[in-house]
Amino acid sequence: MKTLMSSIIKHPFICLTVLLVLTGFAVIPLPGLIIDPSGEGMMVSGDPDKDYYEEVKKIFGDDVLVTVCITSDNIFQEEILQSIENISDKIGNITLNIDDEDVEVVTRVISLTTVNKIVGREGYLDINQLIDYIPSGPDELEKIKKNALQNETFLNDIVSKDGKTAAINTYIQASPPGYLSYNHEIKNKIQEFIDIEAKRLKKQGVNAEIFQIGLPVIKVEVAEYIENDLRMFMPICITVSLIILWFSFRTISAVIIPLTTGMISVAWTLGIMSFVGYPINVISNALPVLLIVVGCTEDIHMLSEYYHQLKAGNEKHIAIRNMSIKCGLAIFLTSLTTTLGFSALICNKIVMIREFGICSAIGLICNFIVTILFVPTFLQWTRVPKSFTTVSKKKTSLIMGSISDFICRIVVHKRVFIIIGTAMVIILAVFGTFKVRPDADYTNFFKKNSSIRVKLDKLHNRISGGKSMLIVIDSGQEGGIAGPEIMTAIAEFQDYLNQRFDKTISVADYVKIMHREMNNGDKEFFKIPTSRELISQYLLLMDGDDLERVLDSAHSAACIIVRHNIIGSWQVNKELDAIKDMSKQLFPKYVQVKITGIDILNKKAGDYMSKGQIMGLGLGLVIIFFIISILFLSPWVGFLAMIPNMIPILLNFGIMGWFHIPLSPATSIVAIIALGIAVDDTIHFMVRFHKELKNTNNQDEAISRTLKKELLPIMSTSIALALGFCILISSNFVSNICFGYLAAIAMLVALVSDLFVTPGLLLATHLFSSRNVLKVKN
Repeated sequence: MKTLMSSIIKHPFICLTVLLVLTGFAVIPLPGLIIDPSGEGMMVSGDPDKDYYEEVKKIFGDDVLVTVCITSDNIFQEEILQSIENISDKIGNITLNIDDEDVEVVTRVISLTTVNKIVGREGYLDINQLIDYIPSGPDELEKIKKNALQNETFLNDIVSKDGKTAAINTYIQASPPGYLSYNHEIKNKIQEFIDIEAKRLKKQGVNAEIFQIGLPVIKVEVAEYIENDLRMFMPICITVSLIILWFSFRTISAVIIPLTTGMISVAWTLGIMSFVGYPINVISNALPVLLIVVGCTEDIHMLSEYYHQLKAGNEKHIAIRNMSIKCGLAIFLTSLTTTLGFSALICNKIVMIREFGICSAIGLICNFIVTILFVPTFLQWTRVPKSFTTVSKKKTSLIMGSISDFICRIVVHKRVFIIIGTAMVIILAVFGTFKVRPDADYTNFFKKNSSIRVKLDKLHNRISGGKSMLIVIDSGQEGGIAGPEIMTAIAEFQDYLNQRFDKTISVADYVKIMHREMNNGDKEFFKIPTSRELISQYLLLMDGDDLERVLDSAHSAACIIVRHNIIGSWQVNKELDAIKDMSKQLFPKYVQVKITGIDILNKKAGDYMSKGQIMGLGLGLVIIFFIISILFLSPWVGFLAMIPNMIPILLNFGIMGWFHIPLSPATSIVAIIALGIAVDDTIHFMVRFHKELKNTNNQDEAISRTLKKELLPIMSTSIALALGFCILISSNFVSNICFGYLAAIAMLVALVSDLFVTPGLLLATHLFSSRNVLKVKN
């Protein structure tokens, strides 16, 4: 590093040229940076359950659902039924231009005006459209209402039991690869139809509320949230950094340097992301803030060393040279440990977390390169700040000196209290850790008062939840589902599910309705018949469009559609255990019962996060341990460095447990970030202590000198990091808000740990260095 830093000092013009050229190349692909609003990145990559889910969709149809919800005092009035028909017809004819062809993207529309009624008439079944035309007379409208409300498959699916809410359920093809505006166009077209009907109803004096909710709608709003966050984060981050840097150094140079290195690092990182095809998502949208606040820390340490060199009476060029050489190794090591700490996330199988780890590591490498090239070059071409003179820094020096003396007295004379306090914090944190619950539910990313959560709650309260899971019953033989034993088991299983969820739909519903209607509507016959032949006849009578989402063409497999509003993958997990136990009781052993859907895949991701957290932290700890051990040629020193950095990690999990903050894809990376960043100050402290120990050969004196020289940069960097992460509290996403709080607390805890625990440990041990073994007096 000494040779490299010396070369940089000798060739400032070349360094600046390299920076400008690389920045120019990085900016070119920026316009192509993609925003990914989907939740697919939260799933486990290479998951066989995901492949099974895709196979199920091929058999029973796409489950990308948009629901148009209409609420009024009475849905069964001419004006509202006309609006339902108009919206249903227009949605069914939506086409988008894909590869220069107009393609119909809606696979199925289910509403009061598209479904078939099943009515028994003197020994035969009348299976025709529920509404052939929109009547105006009260008798005909009442008849439609009666037919709709007595059909169990319609209730809480397309009409509420009280007849005040109707739903138009629209199934849409998945977005083609590269069609970035797909969801926007679908949402806008549907909203256009809604607005037209809402105005028409208002003119006719009909009071009705109409809104749409579903995956495409959620994706559009998520994209808008991400864009708003990005626009909001950067100005706040820059403002906070300006304030901290100004109060720390009171010079324009100290403000310009960190912000410039941070902004260039962000440009490089986003340019690389765009080039390789990594999108901005609900987690990586915090990356620019992270790079700026983390990048500032190395600049602050370099500026602090520059100040100390000038204060020692060195000329400007000597001060820059000494700063570069002395800080070069420390910055390389801290950048290396932080980068490798973030790189531990790369082994995570959850796509969003893995990509965040890769992009963060790339960003930190970029920041290291920018820092060592820019800082010495900029200082050479600018005059020495007046505030870096002894007089202008006198007041700050006195304050920092008083604080360092106080800490030194505590560390030397009150070590027992530090040990007791640390032990109490660790014990409380460990107990809280056992209360942490994993949660990869995409819905929990949104605030309770967000439009998405409000609409989902309305849909749940008025008709049924906007979330779904699919339970597939596979008999393994053609026509197996038509057997009375399996069909009865499906019906009993469905009765059990209806007690736990908002709504279920299965082939058993249709069979029971047909059996009842064939027996003059007698409720006693609302059950599964005991004859296989009769069940098979019922299935043949049904329209294929009605059955295709609940029964395969060979009648060997059936699907139970479960609508719900359960939020939280750990709660879904609890329900799944009960469902699996009941299925084992009801179905023969040769029948396979599998549960799939987005919520199930998210639940599995939540389970994996716990394992991934342990693997990532373990790998990060091992990597950092070996680096520090090699630096000081002592595993004991590596172990000591881990102790103060484990405290913020344990406290992070403790706070999550005690305050019921779930382990989500966003909060799961806080511990790795805390480890990767917090260890930087520990390394700076230990490297400085090593140098002072060689000069004084006295531990107490070395600690005192180290605190006086490192207190300002350590406090400045920690407070800057904490306030920087607090910026995320203004996010539209709950996950980012929790991330901001936890990361800020972790930085402050790391600060206290570095100032009290690290010195205490160093005073209690001997420090082994790469040059010699120091045995010193206490």
